[in-house]
Amino acid sequence: MFEQGVRPPEVARRLRVSRKSAYAWYGAWRQSGPDVQGGRRIPLPARQCAGGAAAG
Repeated sequence: MFEQGVRPPEVARRLRVSRKSAYAWYGAWRQSGPDVQGGRRIPLPARQCAGGAAAG
């Protein structure tokens, strides 16, 4: 979503997670690329992993 210009508060709303989580994902994405934080996978809600590309 971040690559599409969606800001963290909107990501949080769409995925029904805290803004804090969305900002943490955004910071990791900016530093390391999508889905990576210090060599570890970022835990994402199952609904995003199982079809997030089709959502929205």
